[in-house]
Amino acid sequence: MMATLIKIPQLLKLWASKSSEGISIESLMVEQFSYVYNLAIHYREQYPITTYGDFASIMVQNMILILLVFLFRKRTPEGIAIVIFFSLLLAWMCSGYFPLEVLRFLTSLNMVMSLGARMPQIISNYQNKSTGLLSPITCVGLAMGSTARVFTTLQEVPSWRILAGYLTSATMNSTIATQIFLYRGSKTTAVSAGETKKEKSTDAKDKEKTKEPETKKTQ
Repeated sequence: MMATLIKIPQLLKLWASKSSEGISIESLMVEQFSYVYNLAIHYREQYPITTYGDFASIMVQNMILILLVFLFRKRTPEGIAIVIFFSLLLAWMCSGYFPLEVLRFLTSLNMVMSLGARMPQIISNYQNKSTGLLSPITCVGLAMGSTARVFTTLQEVPSWRILAGYLTSATMNSTIATQIFLYRGSKTTAVSAGETKKEKSTDAKDKEKTKEPETKKTQ
């Protein structure tokens, strides 16, 4: 039950603050793609529902999270387009029209996907020395959930590719959970890596503008 509602604390935190500070869009996109094809392969291979039953719920929560992140960054149309894209992609992958061999190949990339889904967030947290508006409940829950999934996979899914992905995911989620407590109380404003670069560029331009009048006065 906990796994199916794992993103709710994060959604509530974003909605209450009306900000997506510290949330990595890149991590969200890769994570959602990973959930889509993993749900599809579990469904197509007819694995026990206990190994993927929470995927659908988490994907819906992720879609709402994506919408909120883009809404608070004043890019709502992009958020809507992304949600529609992932919905159509899921329907296609679960159907017989999408090649099963391609899905199997994608699961072999689970380790890479897990790294891609978490590393941007981990790097952003490290650079800012803050985890922004990341929810401690959600992050710790994800770490515990992915660790538990390693054991259910060992028992019920005969696929080393899927197991390797869950092992990597457990490691990455545990790293973010650790950062939550490591940077707790930090007053540093957390933003995504892309936004940090934009702000630095803007600050540099502002400094140049303030220097110009001073130079003219001196002359």
